[in-house]
Amino acid sequence: MKKLISVLLIFIPEILFAANKEWKSGYVVTTQNDTIKGYIAYRKSMEDQKTCLFKKELHSSEITYTPNDLLAYRYDDGLYFQSRNVNAPHLKGKYFIECLLEGIINLYCAQIDYSKEMNDLKSFSPAITAFLAEIPESEYWVEMICPEDLYNNELESKRNDQKLTSLFFDKIEELKNDIPKASYKRDKMTTLFKKYHDLVCTDRECVLYKEKKKEKIRHLTIYTGAGFQWKSSGESIRATTVHLGAGYSIALSKFSDRILFNSYLGLTYLNDNDPREAYKLQTLGLFNQFSLEGRLMFPKVQPLLEAGFYQQVHFIPIKSPDYPLGYTKYTMGMALSAGLVIKTKKGQIPIKINGYFPFVSTPSNIILLEEDFLMLRHQCLLSIGYRFRIK
Repeated sequence: MKKLISVLLIFIPEILFAANKEWKSGYVVTTQNDTIKGYIAYRKSMEDQKTCLFKKELHSSEITYTPNDLLAYRYDDGLYFQSRNVNAPHLKGKYFIECLLEGIINLYCAQIDYSKEMNDLKSFSPAITAFLAEIPESEYWVEMICPEDLYNNELESKRNDQKLTSLFFDKIEELKNDIPKASYKRDKMTTLFKKYHDLVCTDRECVLYKEKKKEKIRHLTIYTGAGFQWKSSGESIRATTVHLGAGYSIALSKFSDRILFNSYLGLTYLNDNDPREAYKLQTLGLFNQFSLEGRLMFPKVQPLLEAGFYQQVHFIPIKSPDYPLGYTKYTMGMALSAGLVIKTKKGQIPIKINGYFPFVSTPSNIILLEEDFLMLRHQCLLSIGYRFRIK
């Protein structure tokens, strides 16, 4: 069982976050300057810079475009990617890069490969965010790495300040108070580059490509479930459990709810009435769980996987002559679930098979309990609920 759990812990994050795409309405511009409307996959990774995945209709076949096939692609929500020959220190070649501003100096945002520096403990991950400034009709690019992605962010901030001072040398007196310094955010960078454009270029306006702000998707779920327990030794027991509770979910993915962070709180009922056991017990308890849920975004029925941690406290004993002193037991462990979400007109119906695998369980305050009764118990639960969106 431990080996199985270890394997699941390794592969479930990959299943939840990889190979699943969010399709958003938008259009592509071909090298013949033709505009084709449809749906574009959003992945937020370096893969978006190498290929554009496109569908004319949600149910049609997927088309893969490279930077040599398109001039640009754009989501209806505002994100705009251009095909550019980039000549930055950590990004060289033809890529799709996100355009933030077109003006006397163009401003882009991109993911760059920082794997070599990561080996020297300079970054938190191999791919980090950078702003790229390009002087049109030249091969001059300036790369400014986001300090938040680095360990030594103060040093990188100073380097960025120096690069911007050199880039805006002719108007630095007017702009010196606008240099972002420690805070390199999109809004501050676009404001700075727009101000420089307005100071230098009076015959045309610069173009800003700003993503529309969207509220996070939130859900409330009411659920119930029933199942059974078995001992960590593998021996089955006649102990049934019932859950009733509610969950709060917030979407971690950009456009949809394909990846959710879930928080559950509920009541549990345990009926341990196995005739082979020396003691019989019925208890009520509290249940709490935090987990990540990932789904494949099919139109009507969506398969899901969920992984997280739970804690459970059995506290109120139902009267039993075997336990005059009362019963309290705390359990914490890992929760793994698989199932389906059925979409309806007004909500969703999640149906899941849930497995609970404890790794910590405190002893009861009943001195008379046998050691065998205190053995860790796994649970399997079939649950069904109704999930609706909170506006």
